[in-house]
Amino acid sequence: MNKIYVELFRFEAGRDYLPYYQKLEVAQSSLFCLSDLLKFFQANQAHGADFALEQNFAPIFTSAQENLTQKGACLDGDFPASDFLGIDSQIPAFRINGKAFFKDCALSSVVAEFGRELVCEPLSIKYALKDFSLNYDALLPKYKEFFQKFSFIEEKHATQALLPFLKYNFTSAQENIENEKCDEYLGDGFFYYVWHLCKLYKAQSHALIEYIATHKNGLLNFAKTADNAPISEAIFSLMAQYFKAKKCCFLKCCFFKKTLHLPLNESRLLNDTLGTNPASAYSADSQILLFSAYARGLQTPQFKTLQKNAQLLLKGFKLLANPPKLRAYKGARQNLRDLERAFFDMAYNLALAQKYNALLVFIEEDAYLWALSVQRELRESDNSLFALLEKQGVEFHAPKMQENQIALLDSLLENSTLNLNAQKGAFLSANPATSFSFTKRANMPAPANFATMQDKNLAQKCFSKQLLDLENLGIDYIATSSLSWLNGLKNAQKSLPQDYAKIPIISHLELYLRALDS
Repeated sequence: MNKIYVELFRFEAGRDYLPYYQKLEVAQSSLFCLSDLLKFFQANQAHGADFALEQNFAPIFTSAQENLTQKGACLDGDFPASDFLGIDSQIPAFRINGKAFFKDCALSSVVAEFGRELVCEPLSIKYALKDFSLNYDALLPKYKEFFQKFSFIEEKHATQALLPFLKYNFTSAQENIENEKCDEYLGDGFFYYVWHLCKLYKAQSHALIEYIATHKNGLLNFAKTADNAPISEAIFSLMAQYFKAKKCCFLKCCFFKKTLHLPLNESRLLNDTLGTNPASAYSADSQILLFSAYARGLQTPQFKTLQKNAQLLLKGFKLLANPPKLRAYKGARQNLRDLERAFFDMAYNLALAQKYNALLVFIEEDAYLWALSVQRELRESDNSLFALLEKQGVEFHAPKMQENQIALLDSLLENSTLNLNAQKGAFLSANPATSFSFTKRANMPAPANFATMQDKNLAQKCFSKQLLDLENLGIDYIATSSLSWLNGLKNAQKSLPQDYAKIPIISHLELYLRALDS
């Protein structure tokens, strides 16, 4: 019988100075979802110590028409006539190995992601009262201004009604949810509460939405919550209401409408795009405008060196003389504010490439995929989007985007660093999701091998305790074409035990520079 080894967070405010972790062994076959795991925690406590899950909230509002598992959000903006939702008084989610999971999540999926050693903690350690029970009263001062501004909210619908919703503030997909910046964020649970207020106070709903949408740390900073469709759709409906009232042309834009229902980053596109972008699609007479996401502002010495010597790599292509200044790409986007900014920045770069009749060549794959998405949207959009872009200083000199205006640098190289099938002495695993792909660089000092992270899951697993020490595999460098993966891999490496080999992790910008040096 398969066993799971759990370290369970235990703490009681006023008694314990620091938390401790109770070790438990769980037979996986007897558990179907995480709610079963919570029941196990309560039923298997040594020395009669009760395990606290959640403080009890009085059922202030109820509705027979809705429940937490129902998709009650109205994406067209018409709020149904009903009272407040009866919020589940029990804990909705908790953290496993630092990531928030809702209690209806299958335990098998968690084990598949993290293995059989799990650290279970409350949604917030900072606000822990006892075990998984949290002190939500400590969050209320943040909303004092809101209740002062909207004094029409009846007392029974105000502070005490808000408390049960605040647990969802900690299920956000945003990283470092407990740092100072995220403490200023109004919170997913608060937005969910406002969604219900809008149903109750329809005449004032636009004012409520305007407040949370224009707040510095408000609605437009929302990042999709952890696998809970009703909450996410309720918050997306608030966004739709706001954009509708503002007559924002982005609401008509199919890209933004689709993005609302997906994690706001480009990693989902990787599997669909790998293997595309053949070098034969581009003319050797094309002028090249080189772009690196790692060079913030594109002014770093490394990028300038590559730009100066790129002709050695790009034989047959011509580099654009006196290239214009491009806008830097800042990686995966978490919310709509960042998404809009990233869209304008990449559209600006595409407009410059069109103006100079140049091929915009990307060093990093994630930046290339984002440009591909923006380019596709620009081709499918009407004039209203281009009019809005002009107000942002982005002017296109042709009504339609060209098909082959962008390229990935790796696809233009005759001896591509990552073209494993064409590289002499290359080894390509039959199952890249569970093992590594290697290519030996003949033009670099031996024995320089590169393990290329083409799969995000692989990047996470390669630093897992269950994998063999990478040093035993003979790897000298790990090279990644993704800005977000580069940062993720380096952060993961910091958490490794001291006795693990610290293999250098490099970007493709560094990779190409090393190739030029050799």
